[in-house]
Amino acid sequence: MTASRIISVVASRKLTDKSSKGKQSNPPDKSDLVRRDERSRKAEAEYLRGKTQREEELLNIQADLANMREVEVRANIEIAKAQAEREDRALEISERTLQLKKQELDLAKSRLKQEVKIAECQREQVEKALRLRERELQLMEEELTERRNLSYLYLDILREQEALKIALKITEIQSHWDWKNWAGIISREEMQKILIEGQKKHRLLMMISPPDIEDCPEFNTHLQKEVRSEVKEFLEKYYPLNDDVCPVEYYGKFFKTSIFDAEVKQLSSDLSPVPTAVIYSDITDQKVYFHVTFWGLEESLSVTLPWNWKEEQQKLMSEGLSEEDSLQTVRQSIVKIHQLVAAFLADLYYLNINPLHQPRLFEMEADIPIEWMQTNLGILREIQQQKLAEYQAELEKQKIPVIQRFVYEKFNQL
Repeated sequence: MTASRIISVVASRKLTDKSSKGKQSNPPDKSDLVRRDERSRKAEAEYLRGKTQREEELLNIQADLANMREVEVRANIEIAKAQAEREDRALEISERTLQLKKQELDLAKSRLKQEVKIAECQREQVEKALRLRERELQLMEEELTERRNLSYLYLDILREQEALKIALKITEIQSHWDWKNWAGIISREEMQKILIEGQKKHRLLMMISPPDIEDCPEFNTHLQKEVRSEVKEFLEKYYPLNDDVCPVEYYGKFFKTSIFDAEVKQLSSDLSPVPTAVIYSDITDQKVYFHVTFWGLEESLSVTLPWNWKEEQQKLMSEGLSEEDSLQTVRQSIVKIHQLVAAFLADLYYLNINPLHQPRLFEMEADIPIEWMQTNLGILREIQQQKLAEYQAELEKQKIPVIQRFVYEKFNQL
């Protein structure tokens, strides 16, 4: 308030002084003199021009600022519009996502229902397959039982048929033993035992004579024992004497010395009622000759199988084996050939008397090299198919019921 009064007093005094001075006729004021000066007028003109320019520039600035504000407003409007569009699109996407998730859920439910149905079908199929498998196994077991019973019957019939012949042979041996020149070669007691056992049980007799080794020191040591012992172990594994289907009785030391054709021929006469396979061999410095004589089949068999062991040894040495290792391999091969021939003869015999016999040679991959068995397996399969075909033809003649023929046909496909 005090400041306002002071300002009012000062202002009133100035106005009073001015008015009193106007009434006096004093000389011109200095400011008027200044204005009349040329320089002053120029300066004022320049000032006015500058002022005008500044005002125009200010107007332009204000116009530019107004334009900028307008642009900013428009930009904000566009930004807000774009933001709204984005939000709309986001909302639309959210709605679509929700629809897709709903569809996905519906599909998942549908798939779950289908999987449940499929699982149920699979469970039913598995149960059905198990039932069928159980029935299949039951039928196979029944078929195997029938085959085994047939084998028993075949062997028993053969035993009965051979019993009288064997009895006659026992009498003949007892009365004519000495002049048959068997002394020092075989034992009369062993011969009689073989015949007597043949009256009790039918079986295949397998005899192996010690290899006759000449001019071949490489095999003079232990080879005869190796052949005798390893063939025995082999036959006891696959064709044991107590087997009810394909029993083989093995004699590895029946002969006291090496034998040849004359002794085998005499033996075939003395043991003619007993099915017998005799394997005997000759070993020279170049080859092994495997001799096989077999009676008790529809037709007797007598063959010789040569093998060049020296050539095989040289081949092994050319592949990197030492002389000692190659010779050991050849020795083992000689043993394996004895085993292979024995197995082949046993299966051949039992296929001849029983067309349903399943050759054991098919199961010997662990003991006999597979490349050795290929040819023999093929021969046995052909014989097996032939015997089964003959057996099937016989069944047809006898008018065996259809279901029984079906079982045999399925076996034929094995």
